[in-house]
Amino acid sequence: MNIKKPAYVALKTLGTDIVLQIDEKLIAGETGRMVADWLQKAGLLKDVKREALIRMIERYRGTEVREKLVKRIADAQTGKSLITVARRATALEELEEIARIQRKRVDKMLALEDGKPMLITATSNEIRMLKEILVDLGHMQLETGVIVRAPKTVKGVMTGRNGEEVAFSWTEEQAKLYQELEGVERSLAAR
Repeated sequence: MNIKKPAYVALKTLGTDIVLQIDEKLIAGETGRMVADWLQKAGLLKDVKREALIRMIERYRGTEVREKLVKRIADAQTGKSLITVARRATALEELEEIARIQRKRVDKMLALEDGKPMLITATSNEIRMLKEILVDLGHMQLETGVIVRAPKTVKGVMTGRNGEEVAFSWTEEQAKLYQELEGVERSLAAR
C-alpha cells in the first residue's frame, strides 16, 4: 500500500516557528508568490524551484491553513449556529479572493503608470476600491475571530497633591477586571 505524503511536506521541515509565520502571512491574505519570495530571500527552500514552491504554498493554504482558519473561527463563534459560522467562513474566503484579484489589478495599473508624474483617475479609483475591500475584510476578520482585537490602552501622567508625577497605563482588560471587582465589593457590602 502506497501512502501519499502531502505535496507541501517540505514546508513542514522548516520548523514550527517558520510554519506559524507562513500561516499568519497566508491568513493575512498574502499570496503564495509573496510567501515564496519571503522564504527564498530568507535562504529557505532555495533548492525548490520558485513556481513549484508557489504551488506548494497554495496547496498548503487550501488544506491545512484553511482547516486552522476554520478552527479559529469556530472557537471564536461559541454560541453561534453551525450554518452562521459556515456562512461567515465562506464570505471571508470570498472577500479574501476579491482582495487578491483587486490587488493584482492595482499592481498592473501601477506598473503601466510607472514613471508618470501623476496617477490616472482610474488607477486612483481602483486603489480606493482596494482600500474599501481591505477595510471590509478587516472588519470581517475581527467579527469572525481570525484577527484578535488588540486591547485598548490608555497611557498618561498624573500629578499628585505634592507635585510628583506618576505615569500610568490602563488597558481594556484591566477596566473589565476593575468592574468585576467593584461588583464583588458591592455584593459583599450588601451582606
